[in-house]
Amino acid sequence: MMAEGMPLRLLPLVIGPAILLPLAVYAFRRRRVRGAGWYCALLLAIALWSALYAIELAIPDPDHKMIALKLKYIGVVALPATWLAFVLDFVGREPAVVRRVGRRTIAIAAVTLLTAWTNDWHHLFWGVMTIDPVGTLYTLTGRGPGFWLNVLYTYAVLLVGLAILVGQAIQSPYLYRKRTLILVLATVLPWIGNLVFVARGEAPGTIDITPFMFTCTAVISAVAVFRYQVLEPIPTLRDARIEVIGDGLLIVDRSLRIADLNSAAESIIGCSRATAAGEPIERVLPDWPPEIDIELRKDLTLSGSSGGRIYDVRITPIQGQDDRHMGYVVLLRDVTERREAEAALRDSELRYRELVENARDLICACDLEGRILSVNKAGLDLTGYTSDALVGRPLAELASPESRDHVNALFLGPRTDLLSERTEITLIGSGGQPVVLELVCWVQRREGIPIAIQAIGRDVTERRRLEDDLRQAQRMEAVGKLAGGVAHDFNNLLTAILGFASLAEAEQQPGSPMHEYLAQIRRSGEQAAALTRQLLAFGRRQMLQPVDLDLNHVVDDTQKMLRRLIGEDVELIVQLASDLSLVRADRSQVEQVIVNLAVNARDAMPRGGRLTIRTENVVVEPKPPSAVPDTAPGNYAALIVEDTGEGIHPAVLGRIFEPFFTTKAFGRGSGLGLATVYGVVKQSKGDIQVRSVPGQGTTFTVLLPAVARAAASPETTAGQKRDSETAVAVAGGGSVLIVEDDVGVRKFTAQVLRDAGWTALEAEDPAGALAIASCQTQPIDLLLTDVVLPGINGSEIAERVCTLRPGLRVLFMSGYAPEEIVASGALPMGEHLIRKPFAPSVLRQRVAQLLKSTIELKP
Repeated sequence: MMAEGMPLRLLPLVIGPAILLPLAVYAFRRRRVRGAGWYCALLLAIALWSALYAIELAIPDPDHKMIALKLKYIGVVALPATWLAFVLDFVGREPAVVRRVGRRTIAIAAVTLLTAWTNDWHHLFWGVMTIDPVGTLYTLTGRGPGFWLNVLYTYAVLLVGLAILVGQAIQSPYLYRKRTLILVLATVLPWIGNLVFVARGEAPGTIDITPFMFTCTAVISAVAVFRYQVLEPIPTLRDARIEVIGDGLLIVDRSLRIADLNSAAESIIGCSRATAAGEPIERVLPDWPPEIDIELRKDLTLSGSSGGRIYDVRITPIQGQDDRHMGYVVLLRDVTERREAEAALRDSELRYRELVENARDLICACDLEGRILSVNKAGLDLTGYTSDALVGRPLAELASPESRDHVNALFLGPRTDLLSERTEITLIGSGGQPVVLELVCWVQRREGIPIAIQAIGRDVTERRRLEDDLRQAQRMEAVGKLAGGVAHDFNNLLTAILGFASLAEAEQQPGSPMHEYLAQIRRSGEQAAALTRQLLAFGRRQMLQPVDLDLNHVVDDTQKMLRRLIGEDVELIVQLASDLSLVRADRSQVEQVIVNLAVNARDAMPRGGRLTIRTENVVVEPKPPSAVPDTAPGNYAALIVEDTGEGIHPAVLGRIFEPFFTTKAFGRGSGLGLATVYGVVKQSKGDIQVRSVPGQGTTFTVLLPAVARAAASPETTAGQKRDSETAVAVAGGGSVLIVEDDVGVRKFTAQVLRDAGWTALEAEDPAGALAIASCQTQPIDLLLTDVVLPGINGSEIAERVCTLRPGLRVLFMSGYAPEEIVASGALPMGEHLIRKPFAPSVLRQRVAQLLKSTIELKP
């Protein structure tokens, strides 16, 4: 409830809104005038402040008084935002700038208002509010930190707006001097009163007369906004020359309103002189520049009775006798046909340029001296140079040393129309990378005279790389086949050497010279056998025994050996993925991969470092059909070996998997370590990737195809159980048919079996084996045959013998398994194969397992 009657002291605060509201309506109706819209919002904010402030002072009820106070602050917090936006719009800043500043200051006002309205929760804006009744007034006291922060912010925005006004008046004194003076006075005087009110503190009965003072100065502010924008016509020279020229001519006063125009301009804008005079120029020329100090030319499209026409608009400032700015002369010249012709020419040039620029091949033009005149985007992308770095430079300078003479011959040779059929040159890019181009070049002539040389070059670097990779793969395949063949024959020799050495060693007394000689022969043979296994691994011709394998278990089991192998100066870090997928691989070969990579990493860190072995699951996504395929898409388990060593130089990175290639000192490596790794991984249907930075280390990533986890098959479980059992031998009664074309291997094998109590029947070829199988009267318990035999493979001879002897057990022996036999599935694998070279005990054990004997083996 309000107190009895309105105190006379509050009458100015009530009169203020009555004056401001009609003035705001006038400003809104004239909102096309610069700054008028925001000026209207400013007046409304002051009116709201004044009216609610009077109500706040007159109401004695605390709750109602607080409501009036909070509503009053809508106007208070709106003042800085509307003031700054008004100033920016008034001085002609870009509308986007005005909107951006307006949004930001309104956001600040909203936050301030929210803080004030929620003061009962936090008391940050006002402290504890009390009412000081003085006569008929009821003043609220209790200012808090938020109140003072808002006061400082408001004064800061006020000063910023004043600074913008003063700065604009200094830049354009004739247009803004009077208006700025009026606005500064109309703004500063009320805020001086407000400053006095704030400085007096919260004395009882003190009234802030700032809203009323704003009311008083709002009228003179309107003069600055509207009075000095009225039309001030500029006299024109009305002579026959101006009226009859075909170009449109307009005179614009300094308030940017049309003062005069000729007949041609009337026709262009579709408006008579009487109607157009006094209209803002922006209605006729919508894109009128905000500030024009010198003559300005631009094209403008205007719609008329004959459709849209293009005009060349020339705007020239007019200066009076005292150098005062009086307005502008605007000349409109119809250039539609000319611009359409120019546009057609530009379109033609653009189509040609886009054809050249968007081509995937290098397209360039050179002068008759071979210097580059222009090059398209594809050429810049291929070489890595910028246009400025290439233009004017001889093309021969970019060529590799082996291509330079060829380039000079092409561009500096005889001037035939077609300088070359397809030819190849190699350019060196900005980063030193070679770019192989398939090039065609010809002479460009004008009126029969050569003026330039044009060339098109297709990037065939990747094609040549793939061809080199294919040739390298073919060489590797050839070497692999050779290695496999040599290893097979060598394994036959080693089988006899190791076998007879072992037999002879067993006959000698331990410690005797002869025993030591034979032991050394055996050890050397075993080292040679290890070398042949590496050759077979590289050639991918070793017989694998793949099982469902957990790489984590393999890495974990080899940790202890690796720590001894790499030395104390190399830190070993093992990081194993918890959910790693299983792979299908040969455990011993995977162990060899880990050891070879670890040894290679150790040798790359002669002064110590860090070796990290990680496992993780990797998904290889399918690549687009146009991309060069690398690893087949699918799920893989990755074995990652990373070192902090010297790294691999890019020049040799492509050769690291070649057999017998090594960068180590003589005698430090055979060159088969990484070749063996490569062969094992490829034979296991996997892939290996290498990334190396010289001086920062190398990372090898082995990808093996993932398989689903499942319970072990009965065959696997039974095989593992049999492998863990103690083998026993057959003492008499059993006979073994041996089919082996190598005499040494056959004699050794027969001797071992006879010493163990078996009957050994020897056949040097398939025909002999068939003859024994068909003629032998006594039972044959086991067929022991080589995989590779003259004219027939072991699986075929086994099939024929088993036809003659149903139920016959078969054990194959081989130094390697030919790929075509393995791929066809004709060769039994796993426990039915014994690898050459083998020791006597191993042979006896495998034969005993197959025959399921219970007789103990001889020592």
